[in-house]
Amino acid sequence: MYHSDSFTQQLIHELKKATLDNDKLEQNVINQLWNPMAEPVDISDPDVWLSLNLFMACSNASEATYSAVRDSVMRRFPGNDILSYYLAKKMVADISGVDAMLDDMCINSCTAFVGPLADATECPECREPRYKIAKSGKKLPRQQASTIPLGPLLQALDGHHKAQLLSYIVTRRPKRFLMCSALCHWLTASMTIYSVEVISAS
Repeated sequence: MYHSDSFTQQLIHELKKATLDNDKLEQNVINQLWNPMAEPVDISDPDVWLSLNLFMACSNASEATYSAVRDSVMRRFPGNDILSYYLAKKMVADISGVDAMLDDMCINSCTAFVGPLADATECPECREPRYKIAKSGKKLPRQQASTIPLGPLLQALDGHHKAQLLSYIVTRRPKRFLMCSALCHWLTASMTIYSVEVISAS
């Protein structure tokens, strides 16, 4: 079945009918593709800068680590309004255009469970199960691949307001330029358009 002509035709059919309406992009990303932002993302608030610094510092750690550090800082400084992990990640995506999509894939990296295989429960190549069962009984993907969609990235790179924002930081906030440079370096280093980042859940 996996290498059959019918399977190939299914893949071709899936590609032909692909649109933004049936894509896996979040609705806010699709809306931004159709209606690009006319103004720069406001990152002048000190709490926002702290959130971005914290997000960068936890880039190789888990969401739980970010949340634990955030909670600790907010207990010590109750007046601070540090962004949640979700909002910090969204702000980085808004600034950079880098917003990854996750797809389940075979634990042996044989294939991704997309298109005709979207509902498959095991790999058609090695027959390994797609899911593991958590203690709660919930099905969890054993492995996922992260893909960076090209549209939002190109839109972000094309936005002249990014250059305006950088110019403002360099001329008015030279100390913050170092943080912005580090953010851009981190984003560039983590961007891959045509390859995928494998995320193991087993």
